[in-house]
Amino acid sequence: MSFIPSISLPSNALSFAFKRRFDSNNKLSYWYNFDTNYWSAVYKHTYGKDYKLKAGYDSEVRLGWASLWVGDEDGKAKMAPMKLKVQFMLQVPQDDINSSVLMFRVKKRWDI
Repeated sequence: MSFIPSISLPSNALSFAFKRRFDSNNKLSYWYNFDTNYWSAVYKHTYGKDYKLKAGYDSEVRLGWASLWVGDEDGKAKMAPMKLKVQFMLQVPQDDINSSVLMFRVKKRWDI
């Protein structure tokens, strides 16, 4: 478990982060800003080495989201040029659920 206070200068904005790892596959992160009362929370669950599910909420933009990452996160240096991760993400605005968005993203590592 981690508790991380921080202060932003010159505004002296105080915030803190809280991170809790329940086991090797489950992690919860929470962030709170005392000046604005904005907060965010993220839950991460990994399935084996190839799948990662993340879900969260951000009060500043009033947006809930969930994403699924597919791709090996660990690997040896020889395999680094072969790394590829695919993300499917659903964003649901709290104020207008009908304007939800499904996004698709590919991250590829290129070594030259």
